Amino acid sequence: MNDYTRISVNKKDQIFRFCKTISKGLSAATFKFLFCMLFGILSAKSVLLSEIARALREPILLKKTVERLSNRLKCLSLKERNRILDNYLSFLRPKFDNRSIFCVDLSDLTKTYGTHFEHMGEVFDGSTGNPHAKGYSLLEIVGLSSKSNSPLPVYSKVFSNQFPDFVSEPEEILTALRRLTAFVGNCGIRALDRGFDSITYLRYFIKHKEAFILRVKNNRNVLHKGKSVNILSLARKYKGRYTMSFQNKAKKKFTGKVSCVTIALPSLPDVPLYLIVCFGYAKEPMLLLSNLPLKEEKVCTSLAKVYLKRWKIEEYFRFKKQQFQLENLRVRSFNSICNLNLMATLATAFIGLLARQTHAEVSLKILFHYAKRTNLPYKFHYYRISDGLAQIFQLARTTLLSFMKPLS
Repeated sequence: MNDYTRISVNKKDQIFRFCKTISKGLSAATFKFLFCMLFGILSAKSVLLSEIARALREPILLKKTVERLSNRLKCLSLKERNRILDNYLSFLRPKFDNRSIFCVDLSDLTKTYGTHFEHMGEVFDGSTGNPHAKGYSLLEIVGLSSKSNSPLPVYSKVFSNQFPDFVSEPEEILTALRRLTAFVGNCGIRALDRGFDSITYLRYFIKHKEAFILRVKNNRNVLHKGKSVNILSLARKYKGRYTMSFQNKAKKKFTGKVSCVTIALPSLPDVPLYLIVCFGYAKEPMLLLSNLPLKEEKVCTSLAKVYLKRWKIEEYFRFKKQQFQLENLRVRSFNSICNLNLMATLATAFIGLLARQTHAEVSLKILFHYAKRTNLPYKFHYYRISDGLAQIFQLARTTLLSFMKPLS
């Protein structure tokens, strides 16, 4: 038996067991649909139903396979989607602890030339800077455990400002934060970018006693020693008490300096907060706000590094969109788009679970071999694992029929 045949059977079995776990309480037909979609996305590296159907290699007309997948995608209800997510989160819960980091961020699914997509609204296109691009908003939360920096999605939702039940973007974000609280309670640290610099979210974190680290905007006013001052003007009074080495998003190594200041917000004067001023990251100091006490140098520099790990969600977004061609989706109903995003999220989660394994494991080494990627060194292994899975699934002669026999 060739290596790729043995590893192919092993990985199909892992996908089978993963789908069994997340489909508890649902019908056998729903489980079969999940299994086919996840295997198809991982094998084809695409969310196009025609490519997924080709990867399944069913002994029927390709058109009939596409129709079956399309109908199931359209019929998967919100209740079933939530049940799948609940099962998935229950499976993930033991992997997170008080040292875990939960990164929250917004992205977009743009359809520049689309005209017939249901409830398509306006979004800010992060790639072009167009504030009125056509498409959907994508809100994600990924978790980084204390033992691994592999981002695992814990929340993913597509929403549109043209959807009839849409209230506002802040309400969608609060819904996601409530879901995260229901999932892990107040354990872990929430890491957020400047787009979440709002008193609405700060009040939520303080009310629920959740640790957070937030990059704040330079125009915010704060209370320092009883006086209201601009936060950037206050930061410029410091030169950096502690030294810290870090890597920026371009993976270049820098040595920076960090200072910590106790402050409060004008709307929350009785709540002590801590400003972390990071020099050397850019021309202007990077300003981070946290509710964790900063009494030691180690805590101060560690929190700054915690925020820098937030870039993992950017890598996650890039992988999910590029590797699976998520913005190239061709389904038009809003429910189908939400369900297709769920499938891409679960496929990414499966790769993330594989990436958490030790790289000395034989199956991962074989995947890396078949991936045949050239760039060294590797710090984000999702692409190698995805390419390796796609390659061995294409080489293997066996299909999913043997795994489906117990369902008949």
